[in-house]
Amino acid sequence: MSRKLLETDGLDWVRKGIISPEQHAQLLALYPAEQRAIGLLPLLGSLLIGLSALSVVAANWQEMPELMRLGLLLGTLTGAYAAAEYFLRRQYEALGMGLVGLGLILFGASIVLTSQMYQIIGYDLTGLLAWAVVGILLTWLYRSQFVFLLTVVIGA
Repeated sequence: MSRKLLETDGLDWVRKGIISPEQHAQLLALYPAEQRAIGLLPLLGSLLIGLSALSVVAANWQEMPELMRLGLLLGTLTGAYAAAEYFLRRQYEALGMGLVGLGLILFGASIVLTSQMYQIIGYDLTGLLAWAVVGILLTWLYRSQFVFLLTVVIGA
């Protein structure tokens, strides 16, 4: 059992008369508050998963049909942001922000791969600028230091 479950469901148990308020307090005392350092693991994990997925796709990119490529690009973007929202709404802040960062990385990869697929010559910095603008918008939307740092790295 976790402290988070006790904090959320424990109040319902008290209201239903399953446990007393004193028992609820005793149960909360048994489970210490979660440490902040563990929140870094989902961030790093989502970044590593994203980079490994990019490696696998890049190795097989030329053999894929064009429609499959576009579906893969749009599907991964949609999946990353949908999963981020899912976890953020359930109070898993670190994992949600890691998935937002993964979505931002996938957005930049999608820009590069789409321009390569349609042989768009990008001598200017339009794609990089679009990527940085989306990073700024995500930083403003989520108010996340992690997304801000990622945007700074992209812009640099």
